[in-house]
Amino acid sequence: MESLVSYPTQIEAEMARARLEDEGILAAVSDWSAMRELMDYRVFVPADRLAEAAEILGIEPPAEPGPQPEWLPKLLAFVTFLLVGFLVWGLLGG
Repeated sequence: MESLVSYPTQIEAEMARARLEDEGILAAVSDWSAMRELMDYRVFVPADRLAEAAEILGIEPPAEPGPQPEWLPKLLAFVTFLLVGFLVWGLLGG
């Protein structure tokens, strides 16, 4: 399932979900934020039906994610290593 669109209220998201299901597209709604003030409700559909679902709702389909830079996983691993190192160093009384 891929995120198709988000709405500020659960009612709007559920209405979009119902419309998609009326057209034969499996859809689900999920709240997407841990902070109630910033909450949004996302409608998810199967990845192979994103374009069709977007057309039914009259919206632009979500953009394809761009390629991930090859250095990003190495940077994340390095930052994780540093954080764990500092944590261990602090626990050992460094």
